[in-house]
Amino acid sequence: MQSFGVGTGRPRSLAIATIALAGGLALAACSSDSGSAPSTPSVKSPTSGTAAPATEGSQLGQPVTVGSFTYTIESVKNIGKTLSSDEGESLAQGEFVVVKMAVTNNGSAPANVVASNFTATTANGQAVQAQENDSVIANGTNPAFRQGIGAGKTEQVSLVFDFSPAPKSPVTQIEITDNGESVAIKVA
Repeated sequence: MQSFGVGTGRPRSLAIATIALAGGLALAACSSDSGSAPSTPSVKSPTSGTAAPATEGSQLGQPVTVGSFTYTIESVKNIGKTLSSDEGESLAQGEFVVVKMAVTNNGSAPANVVASNFTATTANGQAVQAQENDSVIANGTNPAFRQGIGAGKTEQVSLVFDFSPAPKSPVTQIEITDNGESVAIKVA
């Protein structure tokens, strides 16, 4: 029988484990949704689901300034697996949670809202960063993510979080980070 130079035992096991690890990391990198284009537009609107009620100690409806923006979170709502607007449609890997807020640009020039500056955390500690592409879909023609909010202007903004797996407890906190400043806002 001819030998092909592939050994047995520990060196071979180590080589196989290394290849398996590299393959797993490559697959994990491919599963990211960054850069993915939205699918075909739909007329449906994200209206199903339940909004989180304001509870004692909640900062819903209270303005909070972080960086050059003032944010007033108005609602937090689970909408299920499908996000649709005139801008497109997206399917969640788990379940979408939409945070609606008024955003005021306190700066002297137009500025964009950056989805990755927001993290939603559930009561059981599951934390997810807002998704830029899904937030653009939810906001339609709103300039907050594309052209920016004009200096001194306020826009209604929807941030979309894809919780995978679907959250087993409600979102209780939104963390906003901008220019090294970080503020946690209690929403439930």
